[in-house]
Amino acid sequence: MLLDWPGFSEDPWYAATEAKIVAAIGEAMTHLFPATVVAGKQSFESAYMAHNRRRVNPDGSVTMMWANPDRLPTEPIDPTVGVILVKDDVAKPRAFVVHYACHPVMMMNTGRLSPDFPGAMCDYLEKVLPINCMPMFLQGAAGDLDPYDLGARGKQGIALMRQAGVSLGKGALRVARNLKPRQDQNASLAVREDRVTISYRNKDKTTEALVATVVVNDDLALVTMPGEPFVRLQLHLAEKSPLADTFLLGFAYCGAGSPWLRYIPDEQSAGEGGFGASTNWYTFIAVDGGEKMVDRGVASIRAMIE
Repeated sequence: MLLDWPGFSEDPWYAATEAKIVAAIGEAMTHLFPATVVAGKQSFESAYMAHNRRRVNPDGSVTMMWANPDRLPTEPIDPTVGVILVKDDVAKPRAFVVHYACHPVMMMNTGRLSPDFPGAMCDYLEKVLPINCMPMFLQGAAGDLDPYDLGARGKQGIALMRQAGVSLGKGALRVARNLKPRQDQNASLAVREDRVTISYRNKDKTTEALVATVVVNDDLALVTMPGEPFVRLQLHLAEKSPLADTFLLGFAYCGAGSPWLRYIPDEQSAGEGGFGASTNWYTFIAVDGGEKMVDRGVASIRAMIE
């Protein structure tokens, strides 16, 4: 069965969540203010994340390395952290958005319900940012990326998770210090939703993926994918996009009948295999499905800035 949010509308939890999202949007609409939006990204090195959990061996086989306590070098990863900073008309920061690609699973299999390192990051930023500035986390293409200390247990695991969040928050603050708005910036917001026809890998069947693309002020772009994209797709998007500050948002369900696509491997990883890349319940779309969505996002960005 393909997971589809409208199909769960009768489930109390999903229905309540949908109602809360709609209410939050309505509440936000009553608090609009003139704002300056500026974005940027730069290299981020951390002792806590991220590593690629698919280890390709010399013979071409793939070994899954869920945790990496020895900090062995792996690839690919995206060693950058992105920031979107929103300031009001008196230059006060009102929102501080951090983009990074890594599964938030440091507390996985520990029996704890936790916001994991994104929550720890927001806790740290709330202490150091001006009052009423909201920190937020945007998940990048983390389909094959994990923190080094996945599943660390006990007090040490909690400490590692918190340190990971603080590390990410500090990295984001370093990016923010160098952010400056363009002097010639004209305010604009463009949004497109595109249906991309994706074939199944081993069946004579297709599905449609809804890819949403947002361009802000002709210099910041967001591209969504309704599943767990592998990080190489994020690297491809950054390379192909005409805008330097382009962020891929994974795990971004767009609705309108578009199914949840589960894992979205890049073509190279699909050929290599391993969890999330080989054909199974977790992976069903054609090997070029991720690249098709990237190309559609790039095409939409170009169309909106021309």
